Amino acid sequence: MPRYICDAMLSPLRNAGITTCFYDLNESLGIASKIGLRSQEWLLYVNYFGICDAVEQEILQQFDPEQVVLDHAQALLSTPKDCLATIYSPRKFLGVPDGGLLFSRLAVSLPMQVDQGSVERCRHLLLRADGQLAEGYVAFKQSEASLVDTDPRVISALSRRMINNSDIYLMALRRRRNFDTLHAHFGALNRLVIPANVTAPLCYPLLLDYPINRSRLADQGIFIPTYWQEVLGRCDALTVEQKLTLNCLALPCDQRYEIEDIERLALSLRAELMSQN
Repeated sequence: MPRYICDAMLSPLRNAGITTCFYDLNESLGIASKIGLRSQEWLLYVNYFGICDAVEQEILQQFDPEQVVLDHAQALLSTPKDCLATIYSPRKFLGVPDGGLLFSRLAVSLPMQVDQGSVERCRHLLLRADGQLAEGYVAFKQSEASLVDTDPRVISALSRRMINNSDIYLMALRRRRNFDTLHAHFGALNRLVIPANVTAPLCYPLLLDYPINRSRLADQGIFIPTYWQEVLGRCDALTVEQKLTLNCLALPCDQRYEIEDIERLALSLRAELMSQN
């Protein structure tokens, strides 16, 4: 497992009694560690921010694809690769309360129980739609906390219907437009190399040489999450993982935002960057 990953991806393995060990990332978000997979071992790689398709191709050339699991939770429209399994999280892109997708060569039996908690997890979506951003962010964190139960369930009927009624192509078009706008503003400052062709990114990852005061941006209604605070407990100082956790701003670029919203975000962030320099 990559050291730069959320605890939500580790707890199911712990609960299943599966032994895990970590590998390190390099500056290009590829695998820095020397790994030799044994016959009963799998390797999981995350398509970070939805910008790592080229890195995935390198990994599938480096390792036996039958032993590779690709995490596309942040890359909804990156196609499943020829590997053991690819997993997706539509709720990060389509405003659904829960549910995931699995493409696998393995014959996986569906769970008997259906997820019944989707209605309670919709509160943050409704608050955001009503323009109550601060309240929606609090409700979002509560919704995330409710997903710690790792018992497998079939996707809820509500989430299934919402996914089927989503305009995937419009979502991708608007995300890429907003992503490109942010890159035009901050590409020269970004320590990450951003690929030329990104289909539907989760966010615009702006990696700086120093941390930014996110609370001051939150006071302006701009909420930038940290991916992921728990990583600091399993990485050393000055590593790629520490820099990503502390210094990478996951700037929102999703389909809810018009160009005017993105320009306001860019203006506020530029002011904050100038105040720190």
